[in-house]
Amino acid sequence: MSVVLNGNTYQASDFVGDDGRGYAEIFPATGLQLFPESIFTDLIAELASAETVLGVSPGAAGGILVSDGAAWIRAASATITSAGAATFTLLAVTGNVGIGQAAGSNALGVTETTTGTATVKFDHTHATDPFGQLINFSAGAPNDQDKYFHNCTDTSGPRFTVWSDGSVLSDLRTADTKHIELRSTGDVAHGMTTRADTATYGFIKKLANTSGGMNLSGFKDADGVAGDALYLAANLGEAADTTKSVAALGVLSLNSFVKTGTTSGAVGADGNLVVISNAGTARFIFDAEGDSHQDVGTAWTNFDDHDDVAVLNLLSAHVTRRNDPLRKGFGEWLNQDRALLEDMGLVTFNSDGHHFVNMSRLSMLQTGALRQIGGMVMGNTTALQEAQHRIEVLEAQLAEMN
Repeated sequence: MSVVLNGNTYQASDFVGDDGRGYAEIFPATGLQLFPESIFTDLIAELASAETVLGVSPGAAGGILVSDGAAWIRAASATITSAGAATFTLLAVTGNVGIGQAAGSNALGVTETTTGTATVKFDHTHATDPFGQLINFSAGAPNDQDKYFHNCTDTSGPRFTVWSDGSVLSDLRTADTKHIELRSTGDVAHGMTTRADTATYGFIKKLANTSGGMNLSGFKDADGVAGDALYLAANLGEAADTTKSVAALGVLSLNSFVKTGTTSGAVGADGNLVVISNAGTARFIFDAEGDSHQDVGTAWTNFDDHDDVAVLNLLSAHVTRRNDPLRKGFGEWLNQDRALLEDMGLVTFNSDGHHFVNMSRLSMLQTGALRQIGGMVMGNTTALQEAQHRIEVLEAQLAEMN
């Protein structure tokens, strides 16, 4: 019995595989009946010559059987090209496969030339337990940056690479966009859209377009506490270092360097290590010698309408720990209202006993106290000098009388 496909006559023996199993049967009423379970379990036999079926033209060594508009192909070394829109299931015996290109050095090569179209698309239709792409080095685990799991390149070279040691390389080249952007649509809506999308809660990008520097920015809307837009936490699995020297370590460390040759080294004299700014205006500076500097251009206060020494005593009385033996020496000051200290902006008192002193204003108060003491000393010195002069005059007069 025979069947005609695309004008060509085939016998039942043409649909027997190399292993002797049949992959199709010819029925008088319905024509050719394929056995898909055999086709996908064992490869179908190659047809003896090149044929065209539904616009698909295999090479001389290729083979095609068609059912319900789909084409199952076996290609030992042939080039299979499509002139139509047939759907292919490729079962390669040996060698490599090319889709939209000649088979090359890769097991599978795919080329897409249509604009606006993805080269490859994978759909997983399971509603509750889908998984995505799996790349497995089943024969080894190269722990280096020579092999890669994933590599994205363009004509300029590598742009995004996931190396086999787990590290990641991302190269923007001359682009000045955000390098990494993190969003939480539906939860975050900060509204600062001139800086980032309203759902963005953080990004990393170049600080200066042509010279670099890392801009690590965090964003937070008004739904939570009024703070922590950028939160940096350090967690140490042992007791913290207690060294108080230039070799000290911190649970959280900030370390500044400048370029020296092809490496980096210490910041030079008076160099600024850390600057704390308010919207671009520097307020606190910590320099290479360990000095700290604060902008007091509009903040310096002279407490000359108070007895600064008395205020210092009042402050010490109310912030000294209750179990401090020196506290009893402030008895008279403890009886005075501490509200003055808060009115002067010197301290914020809290019910848990953890009071916060404004160290900047404390420095101003101490400076004022020294000025007041100095003024009293200078006044006493002048009075003493005048008294000494009068004594000398009297002594001279007594000497003349004698």
